[in-house]
Amino acid sequence: MPESPYLSLRQVRKDFGAFTALDGIDLDLPAGELVCFLGPSGCGKTTLLRIIAGLEVQSSGQVWQNGRDISALPPAQRDYGIVFQSYALFPNLTVAANVAYGLSGSMDKARIAARVDELLTLVGLPGSERKYPAQLSGGQQQRIALARALATSPSLLLLDEPLSALDAIVRVHLRKEIRALQRKLGLTTIMVTHDQDEALSMADRIVVMNQGVIEQVGTPMEIYRTPATPFVAEFVGKVNRLPAVAEGGHWFRCGPLRLQCTQGAEFRPGRPVTLYLRPEDRRMIDVAADDPGRCTGVVRGIEFLGGNCLAELEVEGLRDAEGQPLPLYLQFSLNQMDEFGVRLGQPLPFALRADRVRVFPAGAEAA
Repeated sequence: MPESPYLSLRQVRKDFGAFTALDGIDLDLPAGELVCFLGPSGCGKTTLLRIIAGLEVQSSGQVWQNGRDISALPPAQRDYGIVFQSYALFPNLTVAANVAYGLSGSMDKARIAARVDELLTLVGLPGSERKYPAQLSGGQQQRIALARALATSPSLLLLDEPLSALDAIVRVHLRKEIRALQRKLGLTTIMVTHDQDEALSMADRIVVMNQGVIEQVGTPMEIYRTPATPFVAEFVGKVNRLPAVAEGGHWFRCGPLRLQCTQGAEFRPGRPVTLYLRPEDRRMIDVAADDPGRCTGVVRGIEFLGGNCLAELEVEGLRDAEGQPLPLYLQFSLNQMDEFGVRLGQPLPFALRADRVRVFPAGAEAA
């Protein structure tokens, strides 16, 4: 028999007056995973986290944690630790007092001191007990907030955009530390973020949300490679959106391109559709002259992205739904830029990878 989910949400709805923030959320999460709630501002991800924490009361629906109905329980009776974006440390208390805040009254002073020492070592800040939050950097303060959340040994850790207030270098370093710590402890963790790179690099599972509903749940690879909706395709990663017409037999005509896309449903001939394709999903070598997906574009722009570049190509006959020229974006590493001669104003022959194309009905574009 399959194991029961650690956390289950059933038809969770949240209304703020006439505004519906969450519209019938159903979700099962296993134990021991790091799960990211990913989506744009206002999609409902923080509201959902707060309902799990008991900091917000759902309008309807149920929340089950480890077989226990916690739908109506106050926060103090739920088993979790939480870390906020703003750290929420007490500025007038020492680091030790902040970490020990939730332990007061539950154990004697010697055990509390030992637990604080253990937690500070765990988050990489041993010896900082007597310092105050103002004496620490943003990254160090967030480590202290994490230690405080872990003090009571909860079975669930909730992270509400914990890295968004940090600068880029510290953010990348700390997300690696949080991921390593979560794996070491085997602690079920839910993190809210609007940063797709953060979600893709850290999560075992991603819950993509939009306008109060769940668009897709899957591994980072599933979310990126096989988006279930146009919104997911556009929100996660870069993507080319190409208007096309179905020809039957999983064939699609897009300007000068003719692609057979066998992934997904069949469309009747003449049906307008939209093709979604990542910039890296192209072939440059061994492209046959009669390949129906083969074409040539002229490089009109190059965006430098560090180790990669994004080339904007103008392909003759490739137009959007309004009949305007539609640029096609292809991604290349720096070595490939030299290998394939990707230069401004130069023609570039290539073929699109039809096996990577996702097809959705025209008009189903992301809201």
